[in-house]
Amino acid sequence: MLLGMSKRILDFDYQLFRLFGHHIFDYDQQVGEQQPRAHGVYDIIFSHREGIQDRFDELKTYTKPSTHLIVDSTVESGNIDSLLDVLNHICKTESFKVTLIIDADMSDYLKNNKVSFECIHGYEMAFFAHTNQYSDSKTTSDHGEFKYIYKYQSFNGSIRENRLLLLLEFLKRKINMGEGEYPVSFFLYSAEELNFAADIFDNIVTTLKSNDTITDDDVNLLKAFKPNLPYLYDCSNRHEIPNKVNTKNIAVINIVTENTHSLGTTQDVSKYITTFTEKTIKPFLSGQIPIFIGPPNLERELRKLGFDLFDDLIDYSFESEKDIYTRLKLKMDEFQRILDTDIFEYRKLNSSRFDNNKRLVSRLSNKGFNIIDKFIINNI
Repeated sequence: MLLGMSKRILDFDYQLFRLFGHHIFDYDQQVGEQQPRAHGVYDIIFSHREGIQDRFDELKTYTKPSTHLIVDSTVESGNIDSLLDVLNHICKTESFKVTLIIDADMSDYLKNNKVSFECIHGYEMAFFAHTNQYSDSKTTSDHGEFKYIYKYQSFNGSIRENRLLLLLEFLKRKINMGEGEYPVSFFLYSAEELNFAADIFDNIVTTLKSNDTITDDDVNLLKAFKPNLPYLYDCSNRHEIPNKVNTKNIAVINIVTENTHSLGTTQDVSKYITTFTEKTIKPFLSGQIPIFIGPPNLERELRKLGFDLFDDLIDYSFESEKDIYTRLKLKMDEFQRILDTDIFEYRKLNSSRFDNNKRLVSRLSNKGFNIIDKFIINNI
């Protein structure tokens, strides 16, 4: 559908094309220093959550009372409570129509909270946002036969608490992290640069020690290993790091450390809004067995979507453990047990199940497209 300029549309901070690249081609753009000189005229504004939470005063200059504000939080929906609070405040104080598009199941939240914004939600949006051809976070996989030469792998990027705790478990258990092209990597960079973020590393270690999550011996183990962190990529621009699943030198098991892994400000796990990123999608695209070091209820939500998590192989009793650190240790116990099995033979005997998971990614992405298509027809 090619939409003309019967409605004046602004793409605030380069956000529109991720979900709407198939549908909308004619719009103004505000990104970086490219400032459109058309304040107060836009019928529709597409914005990232940052535009709402951090730059709303700037965004507001482009609005008029009847503006439809469409907030796309897909691929960045972690710790979503803060965004929801801001949206509720905007709806109380401004006249705009507001639509939130989020890649999570918001059914319980919407049932238990009175909101004035429209909410387009569902995990299908995560698959569409991460796999469609226009996405800035596009996640793809090679075609052809995958070569499974490792038992396990774990690629860990920006520095986060759960990644340091995973590293600690590898060190304490003396689990081999490989040689050469590492099947396990901890590329712990900061949000600003790709160089190893030693100061953030030390700060997280100090915090974990101060709240008694780790011991003095753990601190010494982490600090002794710090200079020897295995890197997978080393480049000057984070956007050069590929987001593509490769068919070569792949492992059967993928230990996935998601961006969030705790309840954050929500202490009641039943009220927690579970979200995930491309990291969760990749093992399904690459035909792997995932072990998630991620947020509460992640495995439950993936099963509801139809994914096979190989319950005949993995004992998921750790899911009932509420303490996130204990749950991590239980997952590592189970991981080590599985390593003693013939994991290559298991994958060979169950190849159709892995294929089904990969096909499900495509079906869910198509559902996400259909949701956006319907939204366009009804609203724009």
